[in-house]
Amino acid sequence: MEQNKDENNETPEVKAEVTDGVSTGATEKKEDDDFSWGAAIAVLVVIVAAVWALIHFNPSEEKHMNAIQNVVAEVVAESYLDGTSVSLAPSSLRALSSIKYHSLGIVSWTTMRQGGHTKIASIGAVGFVLPFVGL
Repeated sequence: MEQNKDENNETPEVKAEVTDGVSTGATEKKEDDDFSWGAAIAVLVVIVAAVWALIHFNPSEEKHMNAIQNVVAEVVAESYLDGTSVSLAPSSLRALSSIKYHSLGIVSWTTMRQGGHTKIASIGAVGFVLPFVGL
């Protein structure tokens, strides 16, 4: 029986260790619950910098017009080298003169009226312009 008592005497020590483990677990949970202001501020700075870059590098109306003019010049030059002619019909010239620039701050595009329909002439973002104009 004394051995049982000794075992019983050891049981509170085990409970003390479990109690210590619980208190350690509570401390770890408290550390997990702490909010990291440094990480939140870093994420906010990255988001603000990305939005600023998108707005700052949005192509201007001049960049859109230059890209469209380059495409038209390439088409005319290729047709001249191939020996074919490009008909610059008055309707095509009117369409090119009716190009309008639009911007949402982070992306911009140009539209033109051709054949009674509005078509996208170019799209631009982050400093790049993709022209969609063809004669």
